[in-house]
Amino acid sequence: MSDAHTIEPTPWQTHVLAAPEEHDLFLGGGRGGGKSYACLLLALRHIEQYGANARVLIVRRDFPSLRDLEGEAHNLFRTAYGKALGHNAADHVFKFPSGAVVRFDQIEGAQDFHKFQGQSFSLIIADEAGQWSDPQPLDMLRSSLRSKAGVPCRMILSANPGGVGHHWLLQRHVAGVHPWTPYVERASQREFITAPSVLSDNPHVPDDYRKQIEAATATDPELQKAWLNGDWHISRGAFFSHVFDANRNVIRAWPEKPDTHALQGLTPFQQRNLKANARSVGSNPIYGWRYFASLDHGSAAPCVCYIIAKSPGAEGPDGKFYPRGSLVLMDEIAFVDGGNLNTGLQMTVPDMARDIREQCGAWGILARGVADDATFSRHGSGAGSLADEYRRAGVTVQPARKADRLSGWESMRRLMADAGKPDRPGIYVSERCWYFLATVPTLPRDPKRPEDVDTKSPDHAADAVRYGIVSEITGGSLSVKRLKL
Repeated sequence: MSDAHTIEPTPWQTHVLAAPEEHDLFLGGGRGGGKSYACLLLALRHIEQYGANARVLIVRRDFPSLRDLEGEAHNLFRTAYGKALGHNAADHVFKFPSGAVVRFDQIEGAQDFHKFQGQSFSLIIADEAGQWSDPQPLDMLRSSLRSKAGVPCRMILSANPGGVGHHWLLQRHVAGVHPWTPYVERASQREFITAPSVLSDNPHVPDDYRKQIEAATATDPELQKAWLNGDWHISRGAFFSHVFDANRNVIRAWPEKPDTHALQGLTPFQQRNLKANARSVGSNPIYGWRYFASLDHGSAAPCVCYIIAKSPGAEGPDGKFYPRGSLVLMDEIAFVDGGNLNTGLQMTVPDMARDIREQCGAWGILARGVADDATFSRHGSGAGSLADEYRRAGVTVQPARKADRLSGWESMRRLMADAGKPDRPGIYVSERCWYFLATVPTLPRDPKRPEDVDTKSPDHAADAVRYGIVSEITGGSLSVKRLKL
């Protein structure tokens, strides 16, 4: 390395460089903290340590954003090696005097992995990992982590909170994790260290950069908190930032078994009939409420179904009063890969219908409700629809009349905002609905259409609920099981 210049890492970057090499790294924090430059410093040190055996791959999701990082790398590497550094700009490859190689490339999805098959890298860095809504492409890259002569292999991720990949990064690298303390990441079974950063960790950022972030997020205080403070535990996402509040919208799980609450205010005759009905179906439907299911079909993508109760203006079994028209998500059936919240289980319709039918039966309602309009599309001459398959398997759905996405989202936001008001219907989510709570509160806005949810994010739970809401607004004429008292 040339002695002409000294490269001075920030204190936070020095801390990152001190992390033991046997651990993979997640650099997750606010904007401007110096994460990308830290990745380049880690690559530079790897080259110095392992010389000709160092093979480094640095990826982003697309080439336009990669060019800026490649330019920054050129300045850093040229500072270190001067004219001895080789750079093929067309191939995005740097060659070092020792024989080490650094390659910059993009990988948008699993379809791009073919470029890396059969190749070996001792260090792989995925910068701006929050740009990937699905971690599969990055998981696949791990198969190219191979090295010679005992060079330790390592993977490094960097990301800001609030992007389309917020959900899986939070799940894998933030929730339940202590910063700077090694932990085993479940999907890869590799030991990681999470290294958080904030804007103040980088003394080289211009003074007005904070003001630029504040201006860019002026209408979204939760995103501002994420970008400035590196806060991954934002309880509300960018899209629902002003309307969803766990203290108002999330409720205790309702019991599936009969209890005395359902008998309150009923005549002895009604009580006998209610008890008989509850015993026959093994559940506790409440007199006067209306029940239905709302489904967002998926196979490769998650399939999600909600069992929803609509209030007549009464108390629920939890003793809480729900104004007339309020919707309660009592239960959730989510066919989703627990390690990747944007990936389905690729189950067949009959198998998913069986689980939906059984769960509806546990609540004492028929497996009937609404589904995405696309579920009713017929594929080819004489071919049936997915709705036909569900019907044959015992789940009857009708079109949700989903209409315009934006009006549906606005209705959903209004119901969220009105939850807790004594005279306004709201939407309430049971603690049973883990997939809703893991995804909906942090859904980002579409960067090109801020009034819409980013469809690259795991919006399947939100879609399923939206279908139910729109159906109720446009008619709500579902044939669902009611108690005959």
